[in-house]
Amino acid sequence: MTFASHVATALEYARRKHPPIHSLHEGYAIIKEELDEFWDEVKRQEPSPTAVVSELLHIAAMCQRVAEDVVVRIPAPVTRKTRENPMLLSHDLAL
Repeated sequence: MTFASHVATALEYARRKHPPIHSLHEGYAIIKEELDEFWDEVKRQEPSPTAVVSELLHIAAMCQRVAEDVVVRIPAPVTRKTRENPMLLSHDLAL
């Protein structure tokens, strides 16, 4: 399985276990908790590669969940990509 498929599995599990995320503040708190768990593992004298990847999967899944549960409900400003600014804008993503 790829990292992305593991993220999809973790996201599916989280959706079954927990209610939707209702705000950016709640999403931030959840992502920060996962990031703190990752940081705890990083600070260990001998970090477990399995634990590190597991925490990274949780972070990625929760970032996706916040994007899908909260961010897509926020109206995006009317802007567009240009040659000078080729970055994808949040509302350009098909979530």
